[in-house]
Amino acid sequence: MAEEPLDGTNQDSGTGESTPEDQTLEEDSAQEEPAPALPTGTITITSEPSNAKIYLMNKEDNRFRLIGTTPHTTEDLAVGDWEFRAEKSGLIGRSKVFRVKEGSQRSLAFALAPVQAPSSDPGYFKVVVVPFGNAFLDGDLVVEGKKVILVPAAPGVGHELRISHGPTLGSFVMSDKKVASGDTLNLGRKIFSVGGLKVGANTQAQLQLDGIEISGTLPLDAPRVLAGDHLLTIAKPGLIVEKAWLYGAGGKAELLPVNPGSPESGYPITIVKNQTLHIKFDLKSTNR
Repeated sequence: MAEEPLDGTNQDSGTGESTPEDQTLEEDSAQEEPAPALPTGTITITSEPSNAKIYLMNKEDNRFRLIGTTPHTTEDLAVGDWEFRAEKSGLIGRSKVFRVKEGSQRSLAFALAPVQAPSSDPGYFKVVVVPFGNAFLDGDLVVEGKKVILVPAAPGVGHELRISHGPTLGSFVMSDKKVASGDTLNLGRKIFSVGGLKVGANTQAQLQLDGIEISGTLPLDAPRVLAGDHLLTIAKPGLIVEKAWLYGAGGKAELLPVNPGSPESGYPITIVKNQTLHIKFDLKSTNR
């Protein structure tokens, strides 16, 4: 007659190991253990004026969701950067990114400004041109052949005003100019003093002065160029400038580009009143 095992285990198992039932119980027990709590903080949101709607950016779908109205307190918000937005009818909505720190109780305030109705009254730019000129507002020709130029413009936004003189190469450019509704901004007097510019090259190429095409045929002989500093650009597909030479009363000197090796080489030049500047370009193939 066989003896019963002293440890009470089933004799058929032969190993003394736990049964599948025991392992299942252990796994269930492990699964029931609560996950460690994530660090959180508290934030109180206010606005001026109060009773503004507060939205919180959902990081899962990148959409704002309404969480309450000011004053509002959100507790147990996970540590990290959160984007909040405040909105109220008749006021300009604002968004802010705010950092929540572990265990902290922080405050976030919004100052909401009234929405201003756009004015229908324009402002004006005034320029006196000698001898006369054309005005381009944001690239559009708006005044032609006037000595006293008055240009209407939308108020409160930046504009570019360019003044040209028909027979003269080069123009006066005034950028990011703003004017209030109903006001006139005097931009002074612009005098078209001129010098000459002669350009030659060992091949045909396109010339630009201050980003505006002035010739597609060389040599160029321009007797009227606005006195002052300019950027002269020469380009031809498949070619780059090997050398550029400046000729004057002092002899021959090398002219250096602002962008060496570029297919469109830009060269800073200065036109002096009543003097002629001579320039010669030597271009070579990019395959050489």
